[in-house]
Amino acid sequence: MAVAAVVEKQNVATAGIAENVRRAADETVTAGGHIDIVSRVAEETGEAANHVADSADVLSRQSTHLDSEVADFLGRIRAA
Repeated sequence: MAVAAVVEKQNVATAGIAENVRRAADETVTAGGHIDIVSRVAEETGEAANHVADSADVLSRQSTHLDSEVADFLGRIRAA
């Protein structure tokens, strides 16, 4: 009788451990999905940052060109 009680307790403990392992596996799969999402968002953010940087470079070049054009224009007005 005592052996049966100990075996039953061991079975209950084993079932509890198995349930905890199953939950941990499920949570690992869920976390993996979240990591994939974060990775994609980070990649998209990097692409957007590169686009903004490229646009800033274009604007900088255009600003420099505009400064030059304004200086030339003002020089012609002063000369006239």
